[in-house]
Amino acid sequence: MSTLKNVLCNYFCSKVESMRNSIINNIDKNLKDGKSSSKKDNIKDYYSLVVKEELSDNFILNDYMEKVHDIDEEENDNEDEKEDILEEMQEDRKGDIQEDKMEKESILRGLNNIGATCYMNATLQCLSNSEDLTNYFLKKYPNEPNFDKNKISYEYYKVVQNLWDKNNNNKPYSPNDFKEKISEENPLFAGIAANDSKDLIIFLLERLHKELNANKNVNIINNNINNQALQLDKNIMLNIFINEFKEQNNSIISDLFYGVLGITNKCTKCNHTKYNFQVYNYVEFYLEKINQYYFSIGKRNNFMFNNKNPDIDLYECFNYLNVFELMNGENQIFCNICNSLCDSYYNSYLFSSPNYLIINLNRGRGAVYECKVNFPEILDLYNFIEYKSSRLQFELYAVICHIGESSMEGHFVAYCKNRLDKKWYLYNDAFVNLCENPCEYQKGMAYILFYKIIQ
Repeated sequence: MSTLKNVLCNYFCSKVESMRNSIINNIDKNLKDGKSSSKKDNIKDYYSLVVKEELSDNFILNDYMEKVHDIDEEENDNEDEKEDILEEMQEDRKGDIQEDKMEKESILRGLNNIGATCYMNATLQCLSNSEDLTNYFLKKYPNEPNFDKNKISYEYYKVVQNLWDKNNNNKPYSPNDFKEKISEENPLFAGIAANDSKDLIIFLLERLHKELNANKNVNIINNNINNQALQLDKNIMLNIFINEFKEQNNSIISDLFYGVLGITNKCTKCNHTKYNFQVYNYVEFYLEKINQYYFSIGKRNNFMFNNKNPDIDLYECFNYLNVFELMNGENQIFCNICNSLCDSYYNSYLFSSPNYLIINLNRGRGAVYECKVNFPEILDLYNFIEYKSSRLQFELYAVICHIGESSMEGHFVAYCKNRLDKKWYLYNDAFVNLCENPCEYQKGMAYILFYKIIQ
């Protein structure tokens, strides 16, 4: 959904630039021929773009973009007109050069620890280096109709403003108001007790979506299809789900961070398969469970016999998503055909990907924490996502690392590729230091990975 929007925007921008150059060339040609423009000689270009993307054999989602570009040239003397055009083009070039120069300058601001808030500081640094999200809050959010100083989105906006303020001299910032607001909204984050970055990410993304959602009649994201439709064809289910989701959800968060997860349940008695879909904003891998699975099928030789666990490859984690699990006992699923609770084989898979993919590496407790995860700087998910797209490669831009035996104790730090100078830095509360890409030397402590789709 958001991927299609980006395609349309890129196409439209290229059209505008091409039209602009063509118009300037025509004006210049007219001036050379001794002609002058008048109000009767208005140049008008109309075009309409319709893009269709197939999601299945019989169902198509359509997104439409219609833009009308009108350009009026006021009547002027030939020399004055040409001079104005050239002056405007020179100003544009100066502005572009100045903007490029500013974009290359680093802004490196740490966050003060205000009472066991390392989990919060690491989360805020990673999200603030999510380029499209930060661009939205710096440039668009203050003018949005949902702008409200009593909301968490406003407190987050203040944090982003302070982190990217060029006049801060890179002095640490204390996010007291943000901490107070999330504590007020969720008791989990109140006081000075240690917390988990994953819990804050889940809470913050869902709350920001709720507050920024353009569709006021929706309070929460709840996109499971009701039981009455569970016997329908998979393609019908998908079409119903996506149409309902698009009608109910429209925010910068759903555009950037939400993908579609497919779910199947196959009854062991009648072999009837139920299809369902829901949205996700992060993927969680339980490393101990994954390691045991690969040992059980003979791909791990030393997992059970010594204290050192073998490395896990991130692609092995995505492969594990395709494994069917037997749901029995208390986990039985109601079968519409058998009209009773039945054992079933459960499977979930990534139907579509978000533009910003968040991956939680759940290490559990004890010896398994020592296992290392090989994660690439460029992640290719073409073979792991059902809805194929030409853009299924992702670039690593942030990593939250955790030091300690469980997520509720120890210390959190963030490694981020700075959104301005594109260099890697270690954000350790108030301290920010230049570092190398963490892919190689943080295999054992990487806890949350942040990937951005490559345009």
